[in-house]
Amino acid sequence: MDRIDLGKQTQILELNDLLRRGSKIREPASLIAHYGNWIRKQRPLDHLISISRRGLADGQYKVTRSIRMVPGTLSRMSAANPWRDWDSIPIRSGGFIGMVLEREGPQVFRNLHIENDPVLGDSVADMRACVAIPNYDNGESLNWGLWFAADPDAWTFELVESGLLTANLLGLATSNLVAHKRAAELNTRLETQLVQIANIQRSLLPQRLPVIPGLRLAASYLTSD
Repeated sequence: MDRIDLGKQTQILELNDLLRRGSKIREPASLIAHYGNWIRKQRPLDHLISISRRGLADGQYKVTRSIRMVPGTLSRMSAANPWRDWDSIPIRSGGFIGMVLEREGPQVFRNLHIENDPVLGDSVADMRACVAIPNYDNGESLNWGLWFAADPDAWTFELVESGLLTANLLGLATSNLVAHKRAAELNTRLETQLVQIANIQRSLLPQRLPVIPGLRLAASYLTSD
């Protein structure tokens, strides 16, 4: 049996370290930022737009992120927190994004010229290619990633295939973090309510047990859990 030395395989070592550090992250927004920088290095990604249609009517969506991938991007991705700021993000419709959402499944666009868009304006006017990646939840494409590149031929079918897999695995990990975070918050609220109920019940009981000659009384309190 031979054990192969991977000490010089830089990409494998970097990926292993990325996954190890990512396993410690407990905030969904921080997880996106952590892996987003790696995705940028692996793919010709010049501008990222994240879309969500969760809980919205047909044709409606929210732009949860729109980021030009330049130095400093990582910190801005961490600052964006659509789970926290959901109610303040405006509902949109139409435009290039609306056209993308009319179809299911991944889509590739070349020779783009998106100018004066009703939602995007001229923010991606210099981008010439885009791959639209759906993120599935219970069989529905509730979230999308629009990955833009300045090179019209940037996106090969192989890159689209790997991007589709990577984005959905990241989406699954993020959903698990969101569910875990919500469960923890719910447990905290329940514990607080139980303490409040216990305090109310205790306040209704006599401070001291009555003295009855020839009889000894004792009290014992147990929590509901």
